[in-house]
Amino acid sequence: MKILIVDVYGHIRSTGKITTLQYEYMKSYGHDVKVCYRGIREPEIDNPDFIKIAGKIEPYVGAALTTLTGLEGYVHPFATKRLKKYTLSFKPDIVQLNILHGYYINGSEYIQFLKEQGIAVCYTMMDEYAYLGKCPYSFSCNQFKTACVGKCPEQKSYPKSLFFDQSKKIFEDKKKAYQGFENIVFTGPGWVVDRAKQSALLRGKRIETVDEPIDFDSCFYPRDTQKLRSDLGIPAGKKVIVTVAQMSNPRKGGVYFYDVAKKLQDHNDIHFVYVGCDTPEPFHLDNLTSISYVDSQDKLAEYYSLGDLFVCTSLADTMPNVCLDAMGCGTPLAGFAEAGTPYVCTEEFGMFTPTYDINALADVIVNAPCKTDEIRRKCREYAVNRYSPSVIFKKLENIYKSLI
Repeated sequence: MKILIVDVYGHIRSTGKITTLQYEYMKSYGHDVKVCYRGIREPEIDNPDFIKIAGKIEPYVGAALTTLTGLEGYVHPFATKRLKKYTLSFKPDIVQLNILHGYYINGSEYIQFLKEQGIAVCYTMMDEYAYLGKCPYSFSCNQFKTACVGKCPEQKSYPKSLFFDQSKKIFEDKKKAYQGFENIVFTGPGWVVDRAKQSALLRGKRIETVDEPIDFDSCFYPRDTQKLRSDLGIPAGKKVIVTVAQMSNPRKGGVYFYDVAKKLQDHNDIHFVYVGCDTPEPFHLDNLTSISYVDSQDKLAEYYSLGDLFVCTSLADTMPNVCLDAMGCGTPLAGFAEAGTPYVCTEEFGMFTPTYDINALADVIVNAPCKTDEIRRKCREYAVNRYSPSVIFKKLENIYKSLI
């Protein structure tokens, strides 16, 4: 089978790591696989099967034009043309679509092209973009259940438009691209699948539940954390609460982790570690250690392993990969019951509270036990059985076979 994967990232961030895993596993199953990706703001990929489709300045120009026009994707004719040309030359049996926004291609135009060429498509919903107008997440807006008719409450959120609300046009163009496309399937984790089935764009389409995979064998497994604990100055016996979230991104909800740490300052037996606290002014609490950025995935696995509890206060994620990473390292979860977060595990391995309820989250943290070897083993076992790439990609391969 010839498979073409299209994603904004080649091998960084959550979607890029998933794209790389897709490539590796599908190759191991004997398929001919290529990846087309944006190709900026990440290290060079020394692999001829990974093809950059955007020029060095195109995404930046596109972002500026989007801010002025509101037409994210429409202002990228050259990269879209390159992608079409490569698709025609490679002649894939199936195109795997991941993230189509990010200032690099016109996703609706490309899907229309694939429909006209009779090429099967598997569109994995790593966010809600497939069934919304211009937005990657709907937040509190429910227009997607009927139609995006303009008056978008997220007009000035990513992808930002200062002057024009183009959500209706983008919605209608997606609708046109999907209409009559019989050989397309939409996949994603449980939360986004439930939402997609309610949407005006995808209601009645073939939609399959497929979780997101995590590399548990080579990276996210329990690590020895004695040195890290010592380096951070955390005494033995203290309960450690960890999060990994970009503070500068409000959607990740990092400020609420700080709020709960502040609330529990009098609990001398609890220490908080915030990885990704990238604000210009660091937060200062005696019970909080802030780490601005961790580049190494192995080091990140140490932080996940350090926690007795991993806390996720994201306000919008289909399936927070940080939660899966933490469970792979043997650390149970807590956080807000928002979007896809409570879908990631059973109550045995995660306790989730109403969104924004700092008091309830603080109670969960105080009452959570310190991690034992048994908790670590069971937590990792659950994660591996559900999210291993071999489990996820065999299911995806069967979906591919059903399409061609």
